[in-house]
Amino acid sequence: MKWKLAVGIFLLIWLAPLSSLHAASSEKASQNNAGSLGEISLMGSFSKSDFGNGTYSTTRRYTATFGLNLNVLTELEVSYAYTDNFFNGNPVQTTSVNEQSLGLSLVQGLLPPKMVIAPYVKVGAAQYNRTQNGSISGIPTTPQVEKSPSGILGGGLRIFLLRNFSLKIEVVTYLPNFNISGAKNNFSAQGGIGWEF
Repeated sequence: MKWKLAVGIFLLIWLAPLSSLHAASSEKASQNNAGSLGEISLMGSFSKSDFGNGTYSTTRRYTATFGLNLNVLTELEVSYAYTDNFFNGNPVQTTSVNEQSLGLSLVQGLLPPKMVIAPYVKVGAAQYNRTQNGSISGIPTTPQVEKSPSGILGGGLRIFLLRNFSLKIEVVTYLPNFNISGAKNNFSAQGGIGWEF
């Protein structure tokens, strides 16, 4: 129940003034011809560790975001992330962990708009779902499902190659049940592309 209250307050604070802020930023952008309405981005990462004798682990992560500018430096972002972790402990054990999160974040640019390298930070909230399946000696284990609200903390760089097209590098950590001590246990780094429209 606490997480619903926290998400509700977050939405109230940031969505209530959205229309007026966005109108103001659009007017300013049209005056100086240096702004955009928002950003769409796609990012991903892949890693594999081979321990020998057929034992290995892989991690794949994909993220899609849609952001709407509140002003020239601040963006309200909706994100979806999917992560697939697989461990093969040949020939005894396999474990597959799928993670999904749907988040709402405030993204704050740290330098004037349209700099070639543009760092940013982000903070927000997400619904975090985790499912674990596996087998031991060929016998399936009982699936474990975890669903929890989560905080989001992160930061990254946009490297503009063209006026509205950028390469993105981002590091994000999720805070299950908004517990800040969990930051070091659940983070990821990924890269991708962004398009400002």
